[in-house]
Amino acid sequence: MTDKNLMYEIQRIGFALIEANLYLDAYPWDKDALAYFGDMTNKYKELVLKYEETCGPLTVAQNGTDSWKWTETPWPWELEAN
Repeated sequence: MTDKNLMYEIQRIGFALIEANLYLDAYPWDKDALAYFGDMTNKYKELVLKYEETCGPLTVAQNGTDSWKWTETPWPWELEAN
């Protein structure tokens, strides 16, 4: 899977999580929705971990405290990133 496809999947699963969250706000007793939310959460974490292994931190929360990794990889507008 390319980096762009991986990012697309992260965005797609992230959108599904938001929608499931909104549904569960109204129907918190729906066991199928809770299971779906759990599955999507696990898939999202898996995809983010895979992305970060190849591309670096996705958000500032994943940066860590041992170094400032944002500056170690090319920015999206730099030729090396594409």
